[in-house]
Amino acid sequence: MEKIISRIKKIKKKHNSKKGNIYVKKYYLKNKNNDKEFLKNIWKKNDYWDFYFQSAPNSNKSSKFVPLDYYNYKVLPNLNDPFTRIYVQDKNMFDKIFGNMGVKMPKTIFRCMNNIFMDADYNEIADIDEYITNINQDIIVKRARNSGGGDGVEKFIYTEGEIKSVVTNKKLDAYKFKKRYKGDFIVQEIINQHPDLGKYHPYSLNTIKIMTYRSVKTNEVSVLMAVLRIGSNKSFVDNNAQGGLVVGIKIHDNNEATLRENGFVEIDNICTAHPDSNIIFKDSKIGNFNLVIESAKKLSNAVPYQRLIGWDFSLNESGEPILVESNYGSFIEGLQLANGEPIFGEFSNEVKEYLDKF
Repeated sequence: MEKIISRIKKIKKKHNSKKGNIYVKKYYLKNKNNDKEFLKNIWKKNDYWDFYFQSAPNSNKSSKFVPLDYYNYKVLPNLNDPFTRIYVQDKNMFDKIFGNMGVKMPKTIFRCMNNIFMDADYNEIADIDEYITNINQDIIVKRARNSGGGDGVEKFIYTEGEIKSVVTNKKLDAYKFKKRYKGDFIVQEIINQHPDLGKYHPYSLNTIKIMTYRSVKTNEVSVLMAVLRIGSNKSFVDNNAQGGLVVGIKIHDNNEATLRENGFVEIDNICTAHPDSNIIFKDSKIGNFNLVIESAKKLSNAVPYQRLIGWDFSLNESGEPILVESNYGSFIEGLQLANGEPIFGEFSNEVKEYLDKF
């Protein structure tokens, strides 16, 4: 118990000092006198985040928006088992954990786990340099863990018998990645995305982030919220930390989905159309969203110790959902801001009642 308490305190300390909280505090101090009214949230006193979420142009005034610091030190450690979080964070384990769930994933070319080079079937590779000479396709290299914000992702193109980085134009060197990513990374095939997602910005793999919640009362898995993340300025990643946009997704009763009006980089950096393609967001349909929901719920059953999971999906050329990565209940500030609604919605009271026990 002491170890758990100590861990929670560390998480609280870490996230209270994050740039996000600093940015929101500055935003509040700069704009609080502009006569905008806001409701105090039910979770804890935090005027900064209350004002931030309820100031968004598409926001519904609500007392149930969850402040980020409270979410990180109170919600996550009590809804998710911190000791099994690796199951949703380590991409090198996805083939083992999710491989038989009937959901498509990018094909693994090879991996490095605990400084050991392995093939897609977890067999040790004796000579990685020779192995690489037999790769004749475009690939993505990713950190196996902690690759949020687009950090630790590099794209390589196969041309004239060599695999070269689109950033450095240097050949793939597995040992450099081994050192850079501390012995844990994965190499995967490039996903050719469906035109419905690629039309906004074809240079990046644009992804649907969808948050699932396993009820503390019924154990039923539900989808809380979703956003579309889109790259910009010819970047090959879609993360808003790298200049990408986040657009809220309105989920309809029949599980079809359309985009909301505004795309966000930050609350004071908003657009209604993609800055590069000029495609308007509002009411644009996300095809096969019912299949994305079905896939997210199915995958949640493989990791029941995690009640809150953020899933990143794309759609392949055939329109099938393909799992890109999963997260330990992350990105709620972007989800709530882009959708203008509290993350837990109709489940807010049951979650609050559950958390009050701790």
